Amino acid sequence: MIADALRRQIAERSLVSTGTAADWQRLLERKSISVGFMGGSVTQGFANGVILADAFPELICRELEQMGYAVTKSVCADAGMDTLTGNLLAERVILSQKPDLVFLEYAINDTTLRHSVLSFESLLRRLLTAEKPPLVCMILTRSAHGYSCDSYMEPVAAHYGMPCINLRYGLAPVLESGEMQWEDFADAESHPNPDGHRVIADAVLYLLEQGRKQSSPENTALPEPWLGAPFAAMEALLPNSDGGFVQTDAPVCPRQEYFFHSAWAVSEKTGAWTLSGTLSAVILYFESDNDPAYGRCRVLLDGEPVRNALLQDSVLETNSIYGWGNSRSILLLNGKDAMPHTLTLEPLSGTVYVLAAGICHKM
Repeated sequence: MIADALRRQIAERSLVSTGTAADWQRLLERKSISVGFMGGSVTQGFANGVILADAFPELICRELEQMGYAVTKSVCADAGMDTLTGNLLAERVILSQKPDLVFLEYAINDTTLRHSVLSFESLLRRLLTAEKPPLVCMILTRSAHGYSCDSYMEPVAAHYGMPCINLRYGLAPVLESGEMQWEDFADAESHPNPDGHRVIADAVLYLLEQGRKQSSPENTALPEPWLGAPFAAMEALLPNSDGGFVQTDAPVCPRQEYFFHSAWAVSEKTGAWTLSGTLSAVILYFESDNDPAYGRCRVLLDGEPVRNALLQDSVLETNSIYGWGNSRSILLLNGKDAMPHTLTLEPLSGTVYVLAAGICHKM
């Protein structure tokens, strides 16, 4: 068990900023608070093969209730979920609940490639430009081997004046001194154990404690993008509500993925799946599994093979030894301007389960 004094020390060192644009006074004077959590397996509470009942979102909400707040909670988190998927689900799962406060935890699920930076900033701006913008806080975690996207997530948080916690700063000194071992905090990969979730919750509660002391900001105007936010206005095309953009004979079948309840089952028998429109961006969401029945398809954009690091010879493989029936995403178009485009999936073998498409378009 991690001692209370050590947890407090980690919490204090992990606080990067309470946020120059964060109006804590206005938030914390409320009697009820709606809290949203977005992230990956850490936010989900996955560790050592099970989902923990008391992951940090639950611990934080419980503490807020003990402070006297009436709390409602919404969680958009799953193993492997990145900000490309967060952009697709934000409106349906989080913003529809009109949250007052949202925590983002994606530092070990995103990549350091340009499209991830754009996706992360797009999600942030999507939240901050909502009809009722929440106060958004960053929780930056790290893996057992030190991987994190904090190299750009922390500067983006500073650019927007958002509160930021970086667990690297709190954990590194105690791990290096031997006061704590990584196994005291998390499993061999990146997933906090119950003590680790208590550490994250303490870091957030320390942020709230310090934020309460902060005066309301004079300027909360949204700044210009740090790098760019091309997916901030992304629209979700789902199998039962594709808006007429999708043409296919593939049947729609139910799925058990938590946030995606159906999929187009694309196979050689059903023929091609096509998406046409005046588009600037297209992100495809599909199901991956180690079942050999999961298939492969060739990906074409305007009749030409798509070149992408996640495709081999323009072929999308949904059968993977690393799959477990989980959703995955792939960016297939990211243009500066909206232009007429047609994306085609030509089935080659097995069944490809297309869960959704995220598009940015102009009618």
